[in-house]
Amino acid sequence: MGSILGTVVSKSRNNVRVHAVGLDYLCFFRGKVRGRGGGQLPIAVGDKVLISITSSGEGIVEEVRPRCSELVRHTAGGKPVVVAANLDQVLLVLSAASPSPRWSLVDRVLVASHRQDLEPAICVNKTDLVRDDQGMVREIESRLALYGELGYPTFSISATTGHGVDPLVTWLRDRLTVLTGHSGVGKSTLLNRLNDRLDIVTGALSESTGKGKHTTTAVSLYSMPFGGFVADTPGFREFALWGVEPADIGRFYREFEPHLGGCRFSDCLHSGEPDCEVVQALKRGEISKERYDSYLRIMRVHSAG
Repeated sequence: MGSILGTVVSKSRNNVRVHAVGLDYLCFFRGKVRGRGGGQLPIAVGDKVLISITSSGEGIVEEVRPRCSELVRHTAGGKPVVVAANLDQVLLVLSAASPSPRWSLVDRVLVASHRQDLEPAICVNKTDLVRDDQGMVREIESRLALYGELGYPTFSISATTGHGVDPLVTWLRDRLTVLTGHSGVGKSTLLNRLNDRLDIVTGALSESTGKGKHTTTAVSLYSMPFGGFVADTPGFREFALWGVEPADIGRFYREFEPHLGGCRFSDCLHSGEPDCEVVQALKRGEISKERYDSYLRIMRVHSAG
């Protein structure tokens, strides 16, 4: 059999698992492929690869095809890491409770998604845990409405009960989607709900910290019964931007776009410069204070880094 094209669905230190022609193959590397990574595997989940079959269920990676997209984040030490490749869209999963939603993450993920021309959506899971807390319900509805008005798909679900999952399935169908979010928000539980043939281990919150445990330890790509793939990623404590200049961050805020050409200075950072049209739009109520404040926070952190 000649070389066949497949998709990397998981990876370890020395090999990858490739889905091709309806089957999974455990694949190793020729030296020329490994050499491209400077000692590290030059490959990510979602990569398209050509493999040759060597025995039943095993093969050799002959070539890694160029990527059309990738989602990159910084580790705590500042090293850029490719989360997944050749994606169509990004689903950011937050938790309504246990742990409580961390809205500060949303805009960083949106900026990272837009930079790679990926369609992002926002999903709040565990809504069954707050149905009797009207204050929290209103806050979640208000936050999701803000992003919905900007054109972002939003979903309010319970992966445990299945409430609200059907509209999410429609959005996921026949696409390659990466799930991202903090530990403990229920990404693995959601995957088990989306594909009942999976049996991904899920975990409770740490009793000592009240934060999610890392039940997923590596990125894996799962085939969905309704078509498409969903990549599960390890939960993370922080999500820092990579490869974005501070002056470009405003371009990835949708509501800023109509005003970017109206500032007095072409290099305006919209953070206190005179005659800034973005700030004027904020004063007119055309830009929400929550989003503008998040923009300033991202600018401060990113500029300092």
